[in-house]
Amino acid sequence: MIVITYNGKHHLDVCLSSVRRQTETDFETILVDNASADGTVEYVRRTFPWVRIVANSSNLGFAEGNNVAAKTAMGDILVFLNDDTEVEPDWLEKILRPFEEDPAIGIVGCKAVDFYHRDTEIRVLCDIFGYAINDAVPRTPPERACRDVFYVPGFAMAIRAQLFRSLDGFDASYFMFAEDVDLAWRALLAGWRMVRVLDGTVYHKFGGSIPGIQIVVDGPRRFRTTVWKRRLGERNLLTTLLKNYRTWTLAWLLPCYALGLAAEVAFFALRGRRDVVTAYGQAVLANARTLRDIRRKRNLVQRTRRIPDRRILSQMCFGSVKLIQGIRSGFQLEIE
Repeated sequence: MIVITYNGKHHLDVCLSSVRRQTETDFETILVDNASADGTVEYVRRTFPWVRIVANSSNLGFAEGNNVAAKTAMGDILVFLNDDTEVEPDWLEKILRPFEEDPAIGIVGCKAVDFYHRDTEIRVLCDIFGYAINDAVPRTPPERACRDVFYVPGFAMAIRAQLFRSLDGFDASYFMFAEDVDLAWRALLAGWRMVRVLDGTVYHKFGGSIPGIQIVVDGPRRFRTTVWKRRLGERNLLTTLLKNYRTWTLAWLLPCYALGLAAEVAFFALRGRRDVVTAYGQAVLANARTLRDIRRKRNLVQRTRRIPDRRILSQMCFGSVKLIQGIRSGFQLEIE
């Protein structure tokens, strides 16, 4: 199990204590620290001596930070867990079960519950543009079953080590945001199944590791984010589209994407948010500047794909979840 952290010492007592209580005991725990300045490494060495620490000399982000730790992991299954989580005692046992039941399953996720509102379950909606939002629903009873999905969030995800390495792990160029969408997409294109177990539960603070961000959608409430997240997230999502869709799909989807982006730019321009407009422009330009590298990665994905785009599209929300998000929040957006 790999737990990644950056200045997250205040999360780790709850997270690692819940890991220690797992009914499944045959696993190692690796903490990957992205050069925290809050004494995380010393605290974990003192308080949780059974945890193996990978201390990076700089902040490598979620993607490459996890990649570095994965290279040192010894198990056949890699389990990624955010520091701002707490897991039920049988969580690991439950998410490992599908791998034994079906060799075609490559990635397993679980039931996510709001850490602060434990009667609220969080399900992910992902649209055809690769954008994902959290949908809050009343918590459902545990059920010994699993459901095929398009996307498993990286804050609590298990993946076969062989598959992870064959895909070259998370795309390190993403740093963070959408790297889990991209990994899941590439796994599906390679012909693997991805499922969510309905009786394994993780409690997540949803944005607790990222200052200034609130990403739970629960009725009419403000959606809070930051300019740098919008810039980085939009850049990575556009990269994901360019890498993973076939040419014929991009031919009709990219104009739709451009129209949606133009509408967002106009929305923020009318509100005098020149910084947000600039961030979107920078996201597009970043893809233009790295187009050669994106093309190289795209060629690799397309050569190894085994399923058509229509199967991918059938598992997505055919529309814009950004629009859904805006409607639910009354277009009351807080961007710092």
